[in-house]
Amino acid sequence: MAKVHIRKKALTKGCHSIFLDFSPPLRNPKTGKPQRYEFLDLFTYDKPITNLERRHNSETMELIENLRATRMLDIQNRKYGFVSDRDRSASFVDYFKEFIYTKTNSDCDNNAMSFRHFVAFAGHDLIFNDLDEFMCEDYKNFMLSGPGISRRGRPISRNTAANYFAKFRNALKRAYKQGLITLDLHSQVDPIKLKRRAEAN
Repeated sequence: MAKVHIRKKALTKGCHSIFLDFSPPLRNPKTGKPQRYEFLDLFTYDKPITNLERRHNSETMELIENLRATRMLDIQNRKYGFVSDRDRSASFVDYFKEFIYTKTNSDCDNNAMSFRHFVAFAGHDLIFNDLDEFMCEDYKNFMLSGPGISRRGRPISRNTAANYFAKFRNALKRAYKQGLITLDLHSQVDPIKLKRRAEAN
């Protein structure tokens, strides 16, 4: 049975930091990778002396218990195939950035421009819950318009747009496999077709 434990780690000056220990690990909504611990940047006094310190301990532990209950719900959602509110409200922009920048270094310039074009369309605040077929088609049309966001302002070619859009679709594919989105948008949204050399002339 899945459990979330409250753990303490000794600090200096008679205090303990508090963190959560997940068993089994929870999926990090930014990276999609398993995460065993969540450090909360919270602490309690070992031997509270004043009323203020006792109140601090009481309110801190109440907060941590609420967080523990929320993470337990996350685990249950994952067990039954649901996407938790925590995952839905996570940043897809951060996820997409992490996805393309973990690719081979030889393709780093291409990855950087792919990410820049996505941000030019979606901004920095797009979350997983914003993803749907209409949004993906809008992004495809944006790329097909050949936006020129480089320093020289030159519009990109159709094949470059196809390359950048393919990276976006691959990120959607991984997010779906990791249970971060409930729709298989990679399958629902067609890729941008490459233009053959004969067609370009």
